[in-house]
Amino acid sequence: METEDSNIMNEEQLLEFCQRLGLAQDGYLDESQLNIICRCIGFCISDETMKDLFEELDMNHDGRVSISNLCFMLKNMGTAPSSGASSTRSSPEKKVTGSRNNSFKSLSIRGPGSSGGTGCSGGNNEKDAGVNFSFSLLDPLGSGTTKIESLLDYWSSIGLSSELGLEVLNHFGIEPNYESKVDLGDIEKCIEEEIYSSKNMLPWIQVAILMYRSEVQFLKSSLETTTHERNKLQSMNDELTKHTQILAQEIDEQNTKLELNNKILIDNLMHKYEEQIAQLRSDFNAEKNIMGENIRDFENTINSFKTEEVRSKSEMTRLQSENKALEKEIDRLNDNLRIVQASKAQLENEIFIYQNIQKNLQEMELKSIESSRKNEEKLNMVQSEVMHLRETNDELNSQLTFIKEDFKNFKLNYAFAANGLNNPCLHRTEDEGGGDTSPMPSLSSFNIQPQTIQMASLDSEEKFTVNVEKLTVAKMEGRVQKSTQTEDNEGDLDKEFQIKLDELTKEKSQLQNQINELESNLNLLAVEYEKTEDYWTNKLSEERVSYELERQINDEKLREIQDKIKEYEELLGESLNSANKLSPVAECWSLEKQIGELECENYEIRGVVEKYEKDMESFKIKLEEKVQECNGLVDEIKSLNLKCQDYENRISNLLMCNDEERADSKVSELEARQREEELLHRIVELEGKLRNNNDESTNNKKSLLIDPGYKSAKSMPHFTTCINSHRSSSLVDSTMNQRIKFTHVDINYLTQLKQKCKQYEEQCWSLTQTILDKEKYSEQLLAEMKYQHGAEIQNYESLIETNQQIINRQLVQIQNQDKVIKELQSLSSKKN
Repeated sequence: METEDSNIMNEEQLLEFCQRLGLAQDGYLDESQLNIICRCIGFCISDETMKDLFEELDMNHDGRVSISNLCFMLKNMGTAPSSGASSTRSSPEKKVTGSRNNSFKSLSIRGPGSSGGTGCSGGNNEKDAGVNFSFSLLDPLGSGTTKIESLLDYWSSIGLSSELGLEVLNHFGIEPNYESKVDLGDIEKCIEEEIYSSKNMLPWIQVAILMYRSEVQFLKSSLETTTHERNKLQSMNDELTKHTQILAQEIDEQNTKLELNNKILIDNLMHKYEEQIAQLRSDFNAEKNIMGENIRDFENTINSFKTEEVRSKSEMTRLQSENKALEKEIDRLNDNLRIVQASKAQLENEIFIYQNIQKNLQEMELKSIESSRKNEEKLNMVQSEVMHLRETNDELNSQLTFIKEDFKNFKLNYAFAANGLNNPCLHRTEDEGGGDTSPMPSLSSFNIQPQTIQMASLDSEEKFTVNVEKLTVAKMEGRVQKSTQTEDNEGDLDKEFQIKLDELTKEKSQLQNQINELESNLNLLAVEYEKTEDYWTNKLSEERVSYELERQINDEKLREIQDKIKEYEELLGESLNSANKLSPVAECWSLEKQIGELECENYEIRGVVEKYEKDMESFKIKLEEKVQECNGLVDEIKSLNLKCQDYENRISNLLMCNDEERADSKVSELEARQREEELLHRIVELEGKLRNNNDESTNNKKSLLIDPGYKSAKSMPHFTTCINSHRSSSLVDSTMNQRIKFTHVDINYLTQLKQKCKQYEEQCWSLTQTILDKEKYSEQLLAEMKYQHGAEIQNYESLIETNQQIINRQLVQIQNQDKVIKELQSLSSKKN
């Protein structure tokens, strides 16, 4: 049991499997998604059975199937979906309907891998009880049973007619009712019993083999579908990797754009803040003068406050006398309050009595409601009992009708059994039980014609033709050997020459392949170079566009800031030019202290500004260095372009040379073909001469045929004219030496070509390595630039924040001072 549980998927594993395929994101599956998952697991089911399975699993009837229900179904079936193939399934135990005498037990169904020697005995059943198999064609759901109609259709598809199928079912004691179901394990065991009990086992063995063969074909088709889906998934994975690469490139481009934008923004902000600092300095000096005047005004107001204090003291004495009169009035009001509180207590007692009366009334109402509820519950109980009695009555009526129908079916079965006893086929089987004939003589009439017989016949014919050709060749060789030795020598020379030509052609083909590879590599390099040029040109154009946009944005921001500064200046001017100014007063120690604090703040602001200017200078120096590095990279790219052009020119020259060599190779191939034709002509002439007169063949002089491709004997490339005769062997030696010299020249030329190709290959590899090194170096530089720019931007942002805080503090101080001045002015106006 542990092995079976390990092969079965849990609910979490099945949900992960579905989410890998992009399905069941919310834990539910549609009908199409369920079909896909069943195919991936290994269940190849027809559309009708898939609809039935979907309707069974759809408990809520909302058009969806939960993964928990599917996992529960797979556990009951005993499947192992992780294997990816149509595995064995444990079929639930059912009984065959419509049995005649013996009631078949629900036995385990064995598949094609089970041993054929087991019968229907009890000991073997105990051994096989742990393993359950099923036919995937007849029982795709793993229930262990099929309809008789589907079983007869299956037998008719493998060659067994419906009449013979009905006879087999009758022989097994099964009624041929198309709507009833049959246990596949019982049918299999009955077939095995017939195989081992009957003397004529061939037809039964044929039936079993055909069933297994069709099952194997079904499994093969399911395996093909799974492989096709696997290839689809691989192609999808390749497409996704391509998309990820494209997205990575786009992200890099966007990062470069953002870096450039940040640089431009920083420069603009630096310029802006420099201007703002200059303006703040001028404003600070102006505010200093204004503050001195304001301080003098404050001293004048302090003196006026002292005089007001004297006045306020006199008013205080007056107010104290008024307060005593108010206290007397308060005592009188307290007496009146005590009288009101006593009347309030009497009213509260009366309200308490009224509330008690209301509580009693509410309790009476609650008791009446509870009594009514109890009565209603009793009525509901009585009604439910009445309904239950009605339901029991309906069930009894349905059972009566069902018993009547069973009785009718029993009568029909009994009549059918009585008719079956009079059937001649059954009488024949009962009378001839111990004979040599089989119980089903028509099964022996199956004519199986395997393809192995035809293949064997074809192989034998091919062998026969090969042997005949070998014999003819041997006869020809014997006849040629009987001819003169001069002809043998000429044949040997021609063979050696052909062998060397073949070797040369092979070497030329290898060189051509190498040259083609070099051409393809150079084309790839050229394409990559063009791509890099396009990439950098596009980047430059994009950066220029972004720079112009940012410049426009920064100009607009500058204008807005200038407008705001003008507004603040106007506000400050109005506050300064306000009327009713006080006369100047002598300076005091508090004013000197304030002036000292303001000077300290001014000194700190100057230090911050100087640091800011130093940082800007260092930043400009770094930018200049990086621009110089970029210029160096551009120069290196130009030099690489020039080198690539040189290599392209050299390769074009090599291609011209290769075209000439290809023309020479074509000429040599034509010569070889012509020589083969000459040899065939010679063999035909020798056969004719041997048939006519063997004596004349030895005396006749033979001559080498000149190649038909040459117009005259003088146009031969290697030797002028050579007449073969037995008078002198020196001519043969001379021709052989000339041919060897010619081959030596070709080999040297080919070795030179090999060396040149290797040199060009090494140069191409070196170029590719240099390009890759430059790309890596540029990537490292970009990464360092990004890191440095990020750090610098953070520093500048922190400086800008500190400057803004200082400015805000100063503005707050100025506003407070303005408020104080306005208050003083209002007081002075009131006094006047």
